[in-house]
Amino acid sequence: MTLAHVVHSHSRDESAFLEAEATKHLNRLCERLAKRGIHTEILVGHGEPGEGILGAIKQVHADLVVMATHGHGNVRHLLVGSVTEEIIRNSAAPVLLIRP
Repeated sequence: MTLAHVVHSHSRDESAFLEAEATKHLNRLCERLAKRGIHTEILVGHGEPGEGILGAIKQVHADLVVMATHGHGNVRHLLVGSVTEEIIRNSAAPVLLIRP
C-alpha cells in the first residue's frame, strides 16, 4: 500500500515545512498499519494536487485509489471537491471515496 500526499505551495520555505509535516503524518500512519501487519510506503510529491495524485497513481501502478472527500466550493462540488472530481475522471485505477 502506498500512502501519498501532494504538497501545493508557492513558497520554498512553506513547501519544505509542509513536506516535513506530511512525511511525519504519513510515517505515523505507516507505523499504525505496520502493527496490523500491513506493509506501506509513503510518497510525497510537489505541485498541483490533481496532477500530482494522477502522477503517483501511474508511478506506483495503483490498483485502487482511496480518497477522503471534503469538498469545497459551489453546490456542484458540495460532496466531491474539484481535485477529487479530476481524479475520478482521469484515473486509470478505480477510485473509492470515503468520508473522513
